[in-house]
Amino acid sequence: VVYMCCVHVLCTCVVYMCCVCVCMCVVYVCICMCIVSCRSYRTVGDYAFMKAFEDVTLATEDWTHEAHIRMAWNYLVKHGKQEAVPLIKYGIQNYTEQNKGKIKNTYNDTITVFFIHMIEWAIQQFKGRPHTFEEFLQANPQLSESKLIYQYYSPHALGSDTAKKRWIQPDIQPLP
Repeated sequence: VVYMCCVHVLCTCVVYMCCVCVCMCVVYVCICMCIVSCRSYRTVGDYAFMKAFEDVTLATEDWTHEAHIRMAWNYLVKHGKQEAVPLIKYGIQNYTEQNKGKIKNTYNDTITVFFIHMIEWAIQQFKGRPHTFEEFLQANPQLSESKLIYQYYSPHALGSDTAKKRWIQPDIQPLP
């Protein structure tokens, strides 16, 4: 009798509150999907940022040096260097290609590999401590400086066609 009563109440609730129940179910499913998708990123903000980057919906004015660093950091933390490198390179090339005419800089493999190296090196120094991207960047403020690369490369070396197509060794000092 109790079971039948509960079923009757549940059915009555569904009939009278169908819209509310459907809306609640949709919200619940969306929240669950976001939790599952976001689980591999440190924050929901990182998930939203990476989704916008990968979908090429990130506004070009938001595609700053710091955004490059954040994207690379997320891939490196999530996948490790070996898997992250091709994702980072492809992501930048794809984003640049899809926004041709809106972005003045073109892809440069040496710059990309340099910052991947520097970010990975900093991650290894930061290892073992829980962190967010903001904490990581605060602990490694040098990565916020796009001019950091000029401590290792001359403008002439970075501007060469070779440097744009493939990574070249630093011509000023070796990488850490």
